[in-house]
Amino acid sequence: MTCRKDPMDPLSALYLVASKYPGGIPAIAGRLGVAASTLYALLRGDEAITLERAGQILHFSHQARVAGWAQPLHALAHEHGGVFVEVLPPLGEDADALTLAMLRAVSEFGDLAREAGADLADGEVTRRELREIEREAYEAIAAIMAFVELCRVQLISQGR
Repeated sequence: MTCRKDPMDPLSALYLVASKYPGGIPAIAGRLGVAASTLYALLRGDEAITLERAGQILHFSHQARVAGWAQPLHALAHEHGGVFVEVLPPLGEDADALTLAMLRAVSEFGDLAREAGADLADGEVTRRELREIEREAYEAIAAIMAFVELCRVQLISQGR
């Protein structure tokens, strides 16, 4: 039986990121210097994964530009009542960065509204639906905070 992976569970999110690494879990295991079977055991929770090992997986995934590489950090922050906000690159010459960040925040809020609307249509919220609402809400909050931080960076870079 396969277990559904929850992107808001830190260990599940780490598994999902590692599996998206180019070449999958065997390839990232090679980068880590461990056997693929060992890494599978760690990612299943059969053995405790150290913070250092999890950090290495995130580091290599970020280097490889794995989509969603930071999801385990989002999940970990959420689990402890916080929000992880990714630091955006400096504005530089990209005058549209603020607009794009704002549009991403609006889009994420739209995703939240769509998910919540669909889940509330029958007047009940199941545990699975609540997890999806939480995930969408978290993504919307993170996008809003990223937009705010980008505004702050622009203000500081202008010396105001």
